[in-house]
Amino acid sequence: MSHGRRDAFLIGAAIAVAWFATPWLHAGWFLVAVPESYSTTIEWLDYGFLSLWTFGIVWGALFGVVLARGLRSSGAIWWSFLLGLVLGLSQFLASRYRFAPDVSLSLYIWAYGQFVMPILGSVAACWVVEKQWPRKRRNAPNAA
Repeated sequence: MSHGRRDAFLIGAAIAVAWFATPWLHAGWFLVAVPESYSTTIEWLDYGFLSLWTFGIVWGALFGVVLARGLRSSGAIWWSFLLGLVLGLSQFLASRYRFAPDVSLSLYIWAYGQFVMPILGSVAACWVVEKQWPRKRRNAPNAA
């Protein structure tokens, strides 16, 4: 299989998994990892949304690592960005927030910031993997 077809297959598979698995995993994470009751003395801190931000970063980072290690082309960072965007958009399209008119700005930041976390996670993980775990490049044999 050529490098271009292998890369196209990996990117297509990653997008398909991201699109179809994210809603199910997001719902499962919400049921298991988001606390039902919590209290804090810090007004702007929301542990429920913090947990959802964690899911977005971890889920995006998983795809960033897969793309950094699996793609043979040099555009893994850009593909990680686009896949993180797909992850964030899929979560945004499935969201249904209804806020009271007098809620604080921090609630808006928590609620809509979770859709940016997959982008940050996938790009950061891809960058770290490419810098810290470089793939061995094969040199072309010398024809001389």
